[in-house]
Amino acid sequence: MSDTKSLGGKIALRGADAAPHAFERLKQSFGGIDWGVEESKADAVINLSIDPGLKEGAFEISLEAPDQAPPALNISGGKLSGLIYGVEHLIRTGGSESDEIVVPRKGIKKTPGLAYRTFWTWDHSTNWEL
Repeated sequence: MSDTKSLGGKIALRGADAAPHAFERLKQSFGGIDWGVEESKADAVINLSIDPGLKEGAFEISLEAPDQAPPALNISGGKLSGLIYGVEHLIRTGGSESDEIVVPRKGIKKTPGLAYRTFWTWDHSTNWEL
């Protein structure tokens, strides 16, 4: 058995209303997939959700029932930022084909070391002359 599962064809999406940016990124990156079909006609289902138990920026990607039809891919994040990080991770690692998403069967869980992933400084009040 392979360590990955390919999802393609017709994919139903749950949670797109709460995360429209994440849905747009999936559509842009995997344009060969028929998005927005009814679950009864779908080859796979993707669930986008915000998990209050995850830290901000953390995400979890898990494949539910990979050998049944239709398999479900769950992408959950700590706040909206975590959900978007999860979708972006899936886009980076989900294959280079626009008509299928390759996902690991064992799932992925990542938590950032810092809650905010930027460095911010007050340039106008910093003494740069040593």
